[in-house]
Amino acid sequence: MAENIDDKIIEKLLKIFKNPTKLSIIALLIKNKEMSVTQISKILNTTRSNLYQSIKDLLNDKIILLSRIQVNKNYVEKYYKLNFDLLDRVKSANLMEAIKKSSIEDFKDLTISFLIINSLISNILIDDLKRSSENKIKEFKEKWLNNNIYISMSFLTISDEEAKEFSSIIDKFINKVELNKETKIESHLLLVLLFPWFYL
Repeated sequence: MAENIDDKIIEKLLKIFKNPTKLSIIALLIKNKEMSVTQISKILNTTRSNLYQSIKDLLNDKIILLSRIQVNKNYVEKYYKLNFDLLDRVKSANLMEAIKKSSIEDFKDLTISFLIINSLISNILIDDLKRSSENKIKEFKEKWLNNNIYISMSFLTISDEEAKEFSSIIDKFINKVELNKETKIESHLLLVLLFPWFYL
């Protein structure tokens, strides 16, 4: 039977997710909508030459698109954006199902990449907060008080059964959001980390 096109997209994404650099580029484009290699390199603290192969691969896989070209004196700067027409076809449940079927080594690499990207996103949010004006912080606090922003201030540990219950709640919420995505303007990042303590 012919392979489903969406399955091919998921296969590409899983390969990308095992690469922290490519995953970081995707995360930055989700936040900033459009970026150049120069802008990305400054945030990731690396050289442009180190990013070009990753950018080329993401373009070839049609995960990102060339957004525009800007000429600055003698230098041409290319800007990139995510291909949401392609990415929106991938549902969270299908992606999670593919991860469940991955090998132990692939699962390990995927998990490490996700933890790295969580750290990167947290650092980006920290930098944004540090640069924010007093009025912006006041607005941020008001949103938090009105439950438009949720930050758990509790270092709560829970049982396996409670973890399953929490995961089920999050899955239902994500599925609901994915089914109702037409006219919304996204203004929040949903970042959830439920992770076991390893006793080695």
